[in-house]
Amino acid sequence: MARPRPPHGHVRMRGWPNVVRLRQVIERFGESRFTRWESAAAKIDEHGPRTIDRLGFRKTMEDGMGDALHATNTYYVLPEAWRAEIFKGMNISAVNKELLQRGVFEPGSDGKAYSLIRLPGLGPRAAMW
Repeated sequence: MARPRPPHGHVRMRGWPNVVRLRQVIERFGESRFTRWESAAAKIDEHGPRTIDRLGFRKTMEDGMGDALHATNTYYVLPEAWRAEIFKGMNISAVNKELLQRGVFEPGSDGKAYSLIRLPGLGPRAAMW
């Protein structure tokens, strides 16, 4: 998959590196550091391999039938991983504002960059997505 580029004519878009950084983390660690969340229930596959150094959870939803079948992955990032690893040393408020404005993730019901959801094996916790 090609790296995203700013639209033609823009020398430098403010905040674009944040999108690239998040995309790189998902491309690099999407399978290994995000625990599979397989069902609508907040539970994990007890028979699957354990996720080492977890960044969050990955939920896959399939839609369509036959040749039109496609899957959509939604990544739920734990707040501490968001702050201390993915965007370490950066102004988190500014990063969240940029990513919300760009529609990279859905805001919580209060408009903030996180939401309280029931995560598999962890109960109600804040998560970014």
